Amino acid sequence: RLVLFFAVPNSIIFLLLMHTFPEIHIRMRHVFVAGLLALMGTTMLATLTPFVFSGITIIAGQAPKPIVEPGIVLFMITAVFTIPLALIFLLRRFFRSSQDERKKLKPLLIGVMLMFGLIIIFDFIFPIVKNY
Repeated sequence: RLVLFFAVPNSIIFLLLMHTFPEIHIRMRHVFVAGLLALMGTTMLATLTPFVFSGITIIAGQAPKPIVEPGIVLFMITAVFTIPLALIFLLRRFFRSSQDERKKLKPLLIGVMLMFGLIIIFDFIFPIVKNY
């Protein structure tokens, strides 16, 4: 539960960073920021309740498996929607920016792509290949 709890603000803050960088002030309308913060707070609270995970199933010789409840949809919308949206903001800004601004955005773009590329490889691809 705590992993999901802390993943929510991580994804929201990542979205705000990708939308704002390299500026120092948040450029997003206050209404949207307030909506994101409300969504973040609601989702964070929900992850701590049985509404997301009601328990775990333990089978001898296997890893414990959480019992997933309907509240996981709220988490998925929040975490899974904001990260691709943040990447779209970054890519759009990179390709529409001036040469000077691209110099600032290029290391961020490389770092973000490297980070998510490695996450996909080591958290999704390797475990799938290892199990076959």
